[in-house]
Amino acid sequence: MEAAAEAEPVKAADRMRTALLRAVGHHLRTPLAAAWAAVTSLRSREVQFSGEDRDELLATADESMAKLSRLAENLLDLSRLEAGVLTLRRRPTALDEVLPVALADISDV
Repeated sequence: MEAAAEAEPVKAADRMRTALLRAVGHHLRTPLAAAWAAVTSLRSREVQFSGEDRDELLATADESMAKLSRLAENLLDLSRLEAGVLTLRRRPTALDEVLPVALADISDV
């Protein structure tokens, strides 16, 4: 009975890790696919894009790479937090500071 009680937190952490990996996988694949498609399209010699279309494809690639960069930074910060190298500094935060970022992330899903 004691062994089962000790194993439960490990199982819960494992479930949390699995859920996090699934979410991260989705958030990695989506901007990666968009950037890849944009760059592949731009490299194609079979299609002549208008200046407007070219700018839109470049903007898509740029935005997607920025998302990937933010995700990589967040993952590195998470690993630093778990290792105890990075500490949290709690502070009051205005809703208008975090809401636009959260809404943008939701709209990307």
